[in-house]
Amino acid sequence: FASSYDQNQARSTGFLIPGDEELFVGGGALNGATGQLLLKQANQNIAFDTDSDGNIRQEFDQALQKNVPVFKKDECPYRKRQFLAFQRARLKQHSLVRTRDAGPGVDDDVMYTACRVYDSGDHPFGALFISIFREDKRPFGNLCNVGLLYTV
Repeated sequence: FASSYDQNQARSTGFLIPGDEELFVGGGALNGATGQLLLKQANQNIAFDTDSDGNIRQEFDQALQKNVPVFKKDECPYRKRQFLAFQRARLKQHSLVRTRDAGPGVDDDVMYTACRVYDSGDHPFGALFISIFREDKRPFGNLCNVGLLYTV
């Protein structure tokens, strides 16, 4: 995958990733590659299982017949934050609803998350999330790498 954020970015930028209905950042494909970059280049709390040197542990996936990163989606702070934003947005369809909190006990790398949905359904299909990173949690330390856009 191409790098989702540029070390020398000169304009405020957010990177769009195709999300999962469980709302996590990490796992596999582009979502996973972006999660790995946020873990390694922005020191964000992405829920990959790492060893004492910070290397992401791998496990063999029988279905894919290859090693894949070990990811703990139930511990993902983006999942918790985006779920909370989604629950609030369901009450105000077609409006951008912003939340600053991610719930108790979440190590927050984000200043706030906003969500917009088109209906009040239980599933986040069609939802858009915008997360603005704290300045000290931006990829490559570049303040122009502002945030993440996540759509389901």
